[in-house]
Amino acid sequence: MNNVLTKEEPDSLLGITSLYRLLPPPQLEQVKPPLQLPDTTRFLDEIGELEDAFNRGRLRPHLKWASRRVTGVYRKLLSTPEARNPLRATAFRACKSIFERDIRPPTAIFDAESLRTAVAFGELTPLAWRSQEIQVQVHQAALLRCWGIGYRFKQEELNRSLERTILNGAMGRLLQNIDSLRAITHGEGRFLASRLMENTDDGSDFEQAMMLIINASEPVARRATVYEDLLEKTDVRVKYLWLRRMNGARVQVTKVVYPDWLKQKVAKIPDPDEIVLLSPLTLAQYVTNNMSLLDANFWDSLGARPASEEELAICIRNIVEQNLTFNHPLGLLGAVPSPVHKLIDQFMRHGALQTTKCLRTREAASGCRPRLHQVPPDAAAKAAAA
Repeated sequence: MNNVLTKEEPDSLLGITSLYRLLPPPQLEQVKPPLQLPDTTRFLDEIGELEDAFNRGRLRPHLKWASRRVTGVYRKLLSTPEARNPLRATAFRACKSIFERDIRPPTAIFDAESLRTAVAFGELTPLAWRSQEIQVQVHQAALLRCWGIGYRFKQEELNRSLERTILNGAMGRLLQNIDSLRAITHGEGRFLASRLMENTDDGSDFEQAMMLIINASEPVARRATVYEDLLEKTDVRVKYLWLRRMNGARVQVTKVVYPDWLKQKVAKIPDPDEIVLLSPLTLAQYVTNNMSLLDANFWDSLGARPASEEELAICIRNIVEQNLTFNHPLGLLGAVPSPVHKLIDQFMRHGALQTTKCLRTREAASGCRPRLHQVPPDAAAKAAAA
């Protein structure tokens, strides 16, 4: 039976507008053998050789043979020989681990149909799933890859284009992380080592889930660099166009649901008023203080109204953690109730604005010049609404 693309009336799933339906629904498929992204091995080998050359003091001759995509990062090390540190190898392995997760081979593939002949950042991909009509944006496809979710088009050129988009994004993040290693190998040796060694159970799944939810409608959140993570206590950067903040708002993501535990985490963060603390507990506290802003179906989406903030925090955490591997083309997004998604979106916009105000106040008091970026004209209304 051939796939048939039919025009339908607009409807909505998790706030994402759908205009097309693909029939019949795609079937979940286990991929054997796993897909290998192009150029991955060669890219990692090249980076590994440059790291080894730098550690042996032989970087300059190796740069003559390196590709242009990596020379810009490693050429900076020629002027900073003091950056050599035995901990760099440990930090590099952490960066590589993040890269490998970003491009992990998909274990479940869903048939897809593109509205256009090329896959580009931000374009929409209509899918059908158990008679439901949904759309997946390319930035979401990249985030979902770490959960083993992939997509297959009938046109092979679209498959290659999507894989290339995912790979290029992961390569860029890896090079950005490697570039940040120059700054974290100066005087922070023991601290860095301890943070890296104890990073085995750091809630990274929960962080990735929150980033996926924040990016549900537009790509505003990115994972923090290794430098931002280790030395600035920042897990995610969220950059709204109306915020006028060069690198976006800093976000610390945690699964904490108890007030005493949250206080302990806050005590370790410098200038805590300038960072958004995104946790089940802070979401529950936001609900308590902003009842009038809740979606009309918020309590119904939870099944029952929790008796306390702590119980609400536990409920929100369970909704996320119990659906990390949800069998759906949108993964976790297909399981999180729309009112909960709206809550997280409201909380993040409010937190980004408030923490940026605190940052600007400190900058003004100290005479620092704020780092701004130009706001497009169409973002003025969003800024006024915020």
